[in-house]
Amino acid sequence: MSARRPAIFVIRHGEREDYQWKARGENWQSQAERPWDTPLTEPGGHLQGAAVGRAILRHCERLGLEPVTQVTSSPTDVFSCVSPPTPYTLAIPSPCTFKAVFYNQIQI
Repeated sequence: MSARRPAIFVIRHGEREDYQWKARGENWQSQAERPWDTPLTEPGGHLQGAAVGRAILRHCERLGLEPVTQVTSSPTDVFSCVSPPTPYTLAIPSPCTFKAVFYNQIQI
């Protein structure tokens, strides 16, 4: 049996609240406590995140890749990238850690 290969998956956040507000002609940022950190929509953005987590698991199994052990996000986009309850990681079994880093700090 060959060793499992590591992999990196790059994904974007799910549907965000500010886009929903904009579609209605409203401005989410003008009333937000953290206008730079838009949360995912309920249920749409959270469902998208969970679907991505499940898809990553299937790809890892199908391609013989190592299981996911870490999710990394920009610290300025925590709510839109990995919003509590972390939809991407809900579909990924433990142990999986969350790490917020600036993009220029990511080391591969």
